[in-house]
Amino acid sequence: GTTMYVNTVEGGLHLRTAPRQDAGSKLLIPRHAAVTVLTYGSTWSYVCYGGVYGYSMSKFLSTSISDDTETTTPEECL
Repeated sequence: GTTMYVNTVEGGLHLRTAPRQDAGSKLLIPRHAAVTVLTYGSTWSYVCYGGVYGYSMSKFLSTSISDDTETTTPEECL
């Protein structure tokens, strides 16, 4: 997978059970956290965070964030 970062304006990003906004949320990924992106789509991406797999909105994923932001390394995803 590819490492990308949660780039929300504020708050975290939901990791959902299906690629729909009304799908259940497995967990909330913290803002600026690193995730492993397995499939990047125009609207939804299939990602892994902390060993949990699910769908997040692609528009909130970024390949980089500003230099003054502390980032995390992706948690183990196989």
